[in-house]
Amino acid sequence: MREEGHIKMSNRHFFEELDIDGNGTLEFMEVMALYYIIKSGRPFCGGCDKFIPGMYFTCSKCFENGKPLFCVCSECFKDELYVHEHDQFLDNYALLEAKRLQVVATYSEQHKASSSVTITELPTSPTDAVKGWDIAFKAFEAAVIAAVNTAAGTLCTIM
Repeated sequence: MREEGHIKMSNRHFFEELDIDGNGTLEFMEVMALYYIIKSGRPFCGGCDKFIPGMYFTCSKCFENGKPLFCVCSECFKDELYVHEHDQFLDNYALLEAKRLQVVATYSEQHKASSSVTITELPTSPTDAVKGWDIAFKAFEAAVIAAVNTAAGTLCTIM
């Protein structure tokens, strides 16, 4: 792990957490758990340096400023067993909800309903009407695909 740049994962305690059955080797699902931990960027505590498998607290100042995240486990946070330059922390669930509300507010602001009314002349023949709906449907479908691709690229961070 050290050779791959995962310094905090290269210790006996972390290995023992992964080795659920305690046989000294990692089976397929244990390796998959390790892969998930690496790819998802699961944090290690800035206080005790242990892997944080559950809830944790993140410095909201570092998060907002785009600095490397500073996270602490619940135990170190409760007992103040860490040293950090900021004192504004949110638990990972509150941070996620704050980020979600920020995205919702931005989306709502960008997609406010217009107060103007548009009058459109209807096509005179049924074939023109069908062509118009076909074009509108294809445009809508393209917009949905673009929105899904954008959302998947920016919001989905599991892998």
